[in-house]
Amino acid sequence: MSTAGSTITRAIMSELGLDEKSAENAKIEHGISYESETSSDEPEMMTLSQSNLPDIFQLTGMEGGVEEEAQDSIDQRVHAICMQFLGEIVSEIKRCLLFYENQLDGQPVEKVYLTGGTVCMKNAQRYIQTLLDTPTEILDPFSKVGGSIASLEPMLRGATYTTSLGLAMRSHIGEGVS
Repeated sequence: MSTAGSTITRAIMSELGLDEKSAENAKIEHGISYESETSSDEPEMMTLSQSNLPDIFQLTGMEGGVEEEAQDSIDQRVHAICMQFLGEIVSEIKRCLLFYENQLDGQPVEKVYLTGGTVCMKNAQRYIQTLLDTPTEILDPFSKVGGSIASLEPMLRGATYTTSLGLAMRSHIGEGVS
């Protein structure tokens, strides 16, 4: 898959003139916009402080303070970028699901497990689930692990490290690790 979370971050950097950390924070904080932001089945999302974002007048050249219209414009631009690239990711997922279902004599996939840092983005799971029309769940590979990992925010400890964990375990296949 050629599109990933880093692609979204780079697009936000380019569009808004942000550094990488600020663009990543904007992606996670603003993510996807929905008409109604309230949903009882929406997963808990990682929250980031607005102070991680640069002052709005650095982005717009305005003096005298932050205006709501300018912030709304930035939010809308971030939403549009995230939706565009997540749409591309979902198109790839749909192609994979179609291939997989054809291998299973047409049996539909019952659930899609989401991993990676991009699923921490505001409303990402909800948006992906809507486009796929298939239930989704954010995979937490550390859900049964105690200790200091268990005390981390769920979105920080799980989704972002799933690939790393899988790659690390891969080298131990055949050694009793499954």
